[in-house]
Amino acid sequence: MAYSKKCKLEAFKCNLYEVDSLIIYKVLPKFNFGKIDETAYNQIRKLLMRDTQEEITPNKTLIIKFYDTIFPYKTAFKNHVKHMETVHNVSVDSNETVNIKHASFNEESFNKSREKFVVKSNKCLKKFEDRFNSEIFYMVDEDNGITNEYSNFNWVIDNGFFKNNFFKFRSHYGTVFIKPDGEFFLIGSHFSDSSAKKLLKDTDWSKHKNDWQKTLTNKSNKSYGIFKTNVANGHYEHCF
Repeated sequence: MAYSKKCKLEAFKCNLYEVDSLIIYKVLPKFNFGKIDETAYNQIRKLLMRDTQEEITPNKTLIIKFYDTIFPYKTAFKNHVKHMETVHNVSVDSNETVNIKHASFNEESFNKSREKFVVKSNKCLKKFEDRFNSEIFYMVDEDNGITNEYSNFNWVIDNGFFKNNFFKFRSHYGTVFIKPDGEFFLIGSHFSDSSAKKLLKDTDWSKHKNDWQKTLTNKSNKSYGIFKTNVANGHYEHCF
């Protein structure tokens, strides 16, 4: 199937990467199931225990939300200006304040956004951890010292293991669920909380894997089970 046609299907996500002046187009599934053995699961659990200094019981589903990097304000501002200029064709001066309808950006709004992120993330911990026997970890690839600026929030710094094994493609998959038996599920697109709850509630993922295979292989752009799409879903807050 041609690249352009595949990009229009609900099951796929199209990304553009620049590597050594080369432009690479990749078409990847929005979601993916996989399997590691129980020994690997326990190694991951112990690695997370080491990095968080917290006890994690062996029967927990491990949920890792992965971020390539977190930026200080000045870098975030530069990225925002570039986005406004290239995507919205809006010229922005360098006074470190962007005042455009739906796109105001300054240090105050940056700090408020960070605070909202912490509040929302802590709500997600309460919503999922106890109810679904899971542990959620917010992980970042680059330790640039910014993690210490987050109050009442714990970042885990990746040593390369998670990036190399689960998040190889930058900005594609951003979350992984890993069950104690080693089955895992990668999320690379909007995934509603109701779908996440259904998945975490079930110890047997056979139906969900079958639904994903049907979604992945049909050419009518139809989704099945927890992968059914709803345009309105993207406007609701979701943890994953």
